[in-house]
Amino acid sequence: MQRKGICKNVGICNKANRHETIIINDDNEPFECPECHEPLEEVKEDIMEERSGSRNNKKTGVIALFVIVALIIIGVLVWLFMRGGESSDSNTSVKDVASVVANEPSETQTDSPELAQVKTDSIKLEQEGAVAIQQTEDNKVATDNKDKKSSETNIVSQKNGKLSLSYGSYSGDIKGGYPDGMGRLTYSKSRQINKYDSKGRMADAGDYVIGEFVRGFFVQGKHYDSDGNLIETLMIGVPVSNAYDQK
Repeated sequence: MQRKGICKNVGICNKANRHETIIINDDNEPFECPECHEPLEEVKEDIMEERSGSRNNKKTGVIALFVIVALIIIGVLVWLFMRGGESSDSNTSVKDVASVVANEPSETQTDSPELAQVKTDSIKLEQEGAVAIQQTEDNKVATDNKDKKSSETNIVSQKNGKLSLSYGSYSGDIKGGYPDGMGRLTYSKSRQINKYDSKGRMADAGDYVIGEFVRGFFVQGKHYDSDGNLIETLMIGVPVSNAYDQK
C-alpha cells in the first residue's frame, strides 16, 4: 500500500527543509526519510486534496469576477437602450449610449442626472475589470518566473552524486560541481573541517562527517572517527564568503 509522509528533521535533512512529500510504495520498506533515515510523519490524502482545492477556488473566484463584471455592463447597455425607446422626449441617441460606454465625447450638451450616474458606474466597472485582469497577468508572470528558476536550479544540481577531492571522497547532493546539500565526506588525510571554524576543529585520515554542506563548506552535522564512533556534533554556520572550498 502506498504511504505518504514528510520528514521533520529540519536543519539537517534537505527534504525536511523543502517540506517535500515522500512516497513509500513498498509495505516492507521502512517508513523513513531516504536521506537522513528519520521516521516520517504520515500525510493524509484529505489534507493534500484540501490544499489543491484551495488553489482551484482562487482561480474560480477570478473567473467569477470577470463574468459578474461582463453581466453588469450588458445589463446597463440593455437598460439604456430600452429607456431611450420608451421616452419620446429624450434626446439621447444610440450614439450617446455608445459614448457613455466608450467614455467618448457626446453630441448631447447636457446629460441628465440619471445618465451621468450610469456613465460614472460604467467607467468604475471598466476600471475594476482592468485591475482584475492586470492582477491575473501579474500572477501568471510570477508563476512562470518561479517555474523557470526551479528548472534552472535542477539543471545545475545533482542528487546522490559522488566527488573525488584532493583530501577525501564525498557522496550526496552536488551543485555547480561542489558539495551543496546533505551528504557525507570521508577524509583521506588530516584537514580542518571548515577553514572558517573559529575553534579550528580537525578531522584525521579515516574520519568522516555527515550533515549539511553549503557552497562546498560543511556547516552542520556530526563528526565520526574511522571506527564509526561519534566525536562531536558540529554547528559551524554558513560562511560569509561566496567562494567554494578548494577541491
